[in-house]
Amino acid sequence: MKSTMVIGSCLRFFVVAALVVSSQANFPNEKLKTVFEWKDLEYGFPTEADRQYALNERLYIPRNGIPIDVDVFYKGDGTAKTFVTIPRFSPGIPYSLATVSNRRGPNGPLLEAYPNYNMHSSNGTDCNGITSIFRVAIDECNRLWMVDTGRVDTTQHCPPKVLVYNLNNDNLVLRYQIPEGQYFPGMSLFITPIVDIPNGQCNRAKLYIADVQAPGLLVFDQATQSSWRIQHKWMYPDPDFGTFTIAKESFNLMDGMFGMSLTPKSYNGERYLYFHALASEKESAVPLRAINDASMWAGNPEGHPEVFKNLGYRGVQCAAEAMDSRGNLYCCLMEPISIFSWNINTPYQKKFFKDVVTNPEKLQFASGMKVIKNRQGQEELWVSTNRLQKIYAGSINYNEVNFRLLVGNVNELNGGVVGPSRPPFFPPTRRPSYGGGSGGYGQDLGNNLIFT
Repeated sequence: MKSTMVIGSCLRFFVVAALVVSSQANFPNEKLKTVFEWKDLEYGFPTEADRQYALNERLYIPRNGIPIDVDVFYKGDGTAKTFVTIPRFSPGIPYSLATVSNRRGPNGPLLEAYPNYNMHSSNGTDCNGITSIFRVAIDECNRLWMVDTGRVDTTQHCPPKVLVYNLNNDNLVLRYQIPEGQYFPGMSLFITPIVDIPNGQCNRAKLYIADVQAPGLLVFDQATQSSWRIQHKWMYPDPDFGTFTIAKESFNLMDGMFGMSLTPKSYNGERYLYFHALASEKESAVPLRAINDASMWAGNPEGHPEVFKNLGYRGVQCAAEAMDSRGNLYCCLMEPISIFSWNINTPYQKKFFKDVVTNPEKLQFASGMKVIKNRQGQEELWVSTNRLQKIYAGSINYNEVNFRLLVGNVNELNGGVVGPSRPPFFPPTRRPSYGGGSGGYGQDLGNNLIFT
């Protein structure tokens, strides 16, 4: 496995007939509840003949799949659809994007291919289908965004492409092939999409995409049907943080640009993309206004390093991240194994980190994380975990629970305390002002990044 393992509510408001709650007991005082769990993934097939064919042709090899991401679509009819991604790190994975069904197999709930089995069954030989998906993003316009890497293991079968589905009818509404020159075949791995809908305009979405193995950021503009690449040294892995130790098992993984989140729309002033490399202790930020300006990066994806801000250091790695509407950023530390929250109005320092969940058993490698608003208007934190360290070490035991989808109410996770709606804090810095395609760029005396 050479590529990256890149990787509300079961609470009183979460009553959805379409979801089958895990048989594992949830203790009453647990802030993060188990919704689904698997010892090994259970793939559903359209027919038994399809399953047998996949087994015979080694298109389905049991125990090869690893769930990476989760997202949830709350439907108007009172049900919900839970999405899971299973990237094709290796052959033998019958489909890469699934929903969780209300049927069960011996090892857990059965998955169903999304949007259908035929879109996945070519395993990369048909580039009109889906080859491999790492993560997905659902926008406020009821659309599901994803980036098909086009890769199985390290083989680039198809050019990477952006796909968008209308969740009201499951129809494909957008397909955009990433141009040559904006990715490196066999090396680029687009793993994390974050979507923004400016001013509620569904036809003017911006998609921000992390490239983990050829570290960089891709920006896709729906309105102009164009994209551009951005690179910065903080998107690269730090060799000093390339060894991961989780539950006393260690492995090496030099992964770059990985976790991303957007600051809330409710704040006055500029919005920012927060990000970090997986093999890193650093959290960084960049204004959307800068990365949304294609002219700033034309001809040189590294042309404006001055717009990036180093927020601070954790002292340890964390994987996927998510941010709620009050500016609380969540991420799961590798050691100790715990989810912390940090409010962007404060300095990025450990003394301002809040331990919201510590669970060394359930939180082993949180590869997917989302903040999702449920039908009651409350925000939930959804987390996908997969015991990645045991997969690397070859110590995974398929008689035990290995994969989980967890959920918690954001207000309860924070003890009912939410951050104030102020612009984010940035540490002081001495930088000359910049004159570029979108006007000057500098910093005011209140530690806020400003354009002039």
